[in-house]
Amino acid sequence: GAEWSGRVVALWLGAEGRSVEEVIAKAAEFGHEKEELSSGVVLEGGLLHSLATGADVGVEELLPWVKALTAAAAGSAGGAATEAPTASLYRVDPSNHFLTAADTSAPLDSLGDEVRLRIASGRGVGSLNTTFDFASGESGSGVPLLDGYWERLDDASYVVGEGVARLNPRLYLIWKTAGYCTPYHQDVHVPPHFTLYNQTSGASAFHFLP
Repeated sequence: GAEWSGRVVALWLGAEGRSVEEVIAKAAEFGHEKEELSSGVVLEGGLLHSLATGADVGVEELLPWVKALTAAAAGSAGGAATEAPTASLYRVDPSNHFLTAADTSAPLDSLGDEVRLRIASGRGVGSLNTTFDFASGESGSGVPLLDGYWERLDDASYVVGEGVARLNPRLYLIWKTAGYCTPYHQDVHVPPHFTLYNQTSGASAFHFLP
């Protein structure tokens, strides 16, 4: 099912000349805005205030976090010390932001220069695969924002109990610049599940398909 739907979405969003307006119009035509087809909700109230975190994050704050998470990932994967470290980086296609370039990495030592250049030119970049596994045995990720969020999620998970939901120890730092668009994304690697998104800085628009 996931492979079939992935192909359908790719054909629709990846068509030459496809625009955001056409996607929204087609979604409305199919009735995606109906409440019974809603696939995402906005959390409010006490739960939100007890779990959510936020901070103004710029390039200078972001780069040390990415370096720390990249180093941790390389260490857990047993990467050779002689290999030049790379970071996860997705680059949008200027002609269709629903498409991304085939190369999804960047040398860590030049990441800051590329991100600054793309921000200045309005060409969006982002990362969907900057992660940390809190089951790795390390004392922390090196990213205070992520460590604090994990502690709150872990506490909430203990109260809820594993009989209701089990907390995935892999957390994602999904960072993006203005102009970046995730073409489409299916979280099918840990089914069934629900995903909590905590927007720490800036704003994002989500379009959930039923």
